[in-house]
Amino acid sequence: MKKIKLLNDSMINKIAAGEVVERPNSVVKELVENSIDAGASVITIEISQNIIRVSDNGIGIPYDDVEIVFLRHATNKIENIEDLENILSLGFRGEAMSSISAVSKLELITKNINEDMGTVVEIVGGKVVKKQRIGAAKGTSVIVRDLFFNVPARLKFLKKTATEQSHITDTIEKFILGNPNITFNYILNSKKRTLGGRGLKYAIYEIYGKEYYKDLIEINKESKDNIFISGYIGKPILYRQNRSFGNFFINGRYIKNKILQNAVEDVYKTKLPISKFPVYVLNIKINPSLVDVNVHPTKLEIRFQNEEKIYNLLYNNLRESLDNDILIPDLSLVSKNKKEDNIFLAKTNPVYKAAEIKNFPKVSFKNPISFDKFKDDEIYNNYIQDSKKVEVKTEETSSLSLNEIINISENQTSKESFFEDYKLIGSFFDTYLIIEKNSELFFIDQHAAHERIWYDKLIEQIENNQPIYQILLTPIKINFSSTEEDIFIRYKDDFFKLGFKIENIAEGSFFIREVPFFITINYKDVLFEILEKIKNNTKEKFDTNKLAGIACKAAVKGKDKLDILEQRKLIDELIKTKNPFTCPHGRPTIVKFTKYEIEKMFKRV
Repeated sequence: MKKIKLLNDSMINKIAAGEVVERPNSVVKELVENSIDAGASVITIEISQNIIRVSDNGIGIPYDDVEIVFLRHATNKIENIEDLENILSLGFRGEAMSSISAVSKLELITKNINEDMGTVVEIVGGKVVKKQRIGAAKGTSVIVRDLFFNVPARLKFLKKTATEQSHITDTIEKFILGNPNITFNYILNSKKRTLGGRGLKYAIYEIYGKEYYKDLIEINKESKDNIFISGYIGKPILYRQNRSFGNFFINGRYIKNKILQNAVEDVYKTKLPISKFPVYVLNIKINPSLVDVNVHPTKLEIRFQNEEKIYNLLYNNLRESLDNDILIPDLSLVSKNKKEDNIFLAKTNPVYKAAEIKNFPKVSFKNPISFDKFKDDEIYNNYIQDSKKVEVKTEETSSLSLNEIINISENQTSKESFFEDYKLIGSFFDTYLIIEKNSELFFIDQHAAHERIWYDKLIEQIENNQPIYQILLTPIKINFSSTEEDIFIRYKDDFFKLGFKIENIAEGSFFIREVPFFITINYKDVLFEILEKIKNNTKEKFDTNKLAGIACKAAVKGKDKLDILEQRKLIDELIKTKNPFTCPHGRPTIVKFTKYEIEKMFKRV
């Protein structure tokens, strides 16, 4: 057995760097966070072969502090343990610069706003090889060369250059969405893009494109205890095969959190197709004492003091916004996109004419982060108020110009009044109903619509504990497996609320005596389908989303001929539901076709 001994400083720094600097993308993340914390309004990121350069116009570093920056755990963000509860800056542990310099050849040029001269320092593998005064512009520029040159084991695990650069691009886009009032110059292999600086609407349009932007719903909510939720969520027509278009920011910091993710995805249940995911850009501003951002080396994951409260707040606010909006997809948009994910444009920088660019208003960036010792609620309250001022000003000033350029008109119609004074034209293929309103045609899938109606009635029965059932003249005998019997006993009360009355007559044998009134056939099939769907359910509460199968079997089908009175009743019943725009499986119940699209087909326009 080898003797225990202390590691030398070089080895300690390289090991520590491995936690913070996993790949080139990690370097960019840490350096950009430093620039944001320094109050920069313009940040330039330049990426080329073996070189990363991040420059800003922030406050700069004083000459006497330049070398201290590269010492481990050197920071001006915290002084004592209480300060950890008031973190509003993106960086605070003093690990980034030490870690990066330990595994690269680094040059830093900086000029503090209170000094006449700048400073340049060069560090190779963690050792300072040069420091001197120079003339420089206000701010800081960090050039990182030959990353992992002294850690070959880490170097060989890097992916292809294109892959690593794609990770960097993704990270920069997250910064733009989280800090939309900062201008980012992104130079990749000598190709420059200027992004951000004009508010979140502009940033979303630049990164994701017109087709993404036009079907977003704005969120702007504040709770009684000063938790502020802002951003945008996608209408159900916007969905992805994975969670890559879901963006959470806590006090401007991009994070991943299961509680927040579940809250958003639960809002979209029955509104999206199965195994599809919503799109959103949401920033939650919350008192930092209620959040622990110090649980992960890269600060990507966080912990809330009261997770249930945060879940309910996010869920209720997003659900209210979705329930109050018109969520009917445009048929022309659907038909243009053969593949479901093609609804998004490629991520390319939009090209504007000079006259159009002049229409975008300039927004001055006000840094909401104080570099003094945080003073509990005073600092937080100022941060919240400043953030609101910046966001409100940005959205109001930029929205008109942006709408003019991308040809978007905001929908002012409320859901309650949307179907007033509609004209029922009839049906075609004995499957789709047609209504006309305001120079637009709406096609309604009668089966999907009826599914939604029955599903909402089932939910109402369970919530109000008022089962509506029919008594069978002859009870039906069924046999449960031990697993099915356990499930049934576990949710016996919920089955009763649905309208099932089932009695045990022997071990594993039961009689069905009453069934939901709207099920006319296949009682056993419906019952076993529900049991199968909740077989792997681990929740104590009955998962009402499993009821889509019942609604499907009870609903009218395609090819079922409805007379005009039945058609109108179906539409009127659909309008009364909480979510009339999708069936319980997430398919649209209604699609829209404008007069303009029809005239375009006939070459009238």
